[in-house]
Amino acid sequence: MKKLLDVFNFLRKNLPLVKYYANAIIHFIDMLDGVQDWQKNNPPPEKK
Repeated sequence: MKKLLDVFNFLRKNLPLVKYYANAIIHFIDMLDGVQDWQKNNPPPEKK
């Protein structure tokens, strides 16, 4: 139980940093999703 409390205290102390990294990761995943959607909607040109 103490370990969980330590984690919460750590998160509380570093909330701006945690938020920043969470947003960065979410943004990165969104970018990857966008790339995959783009590839789906724009198939590579057929090779002749």
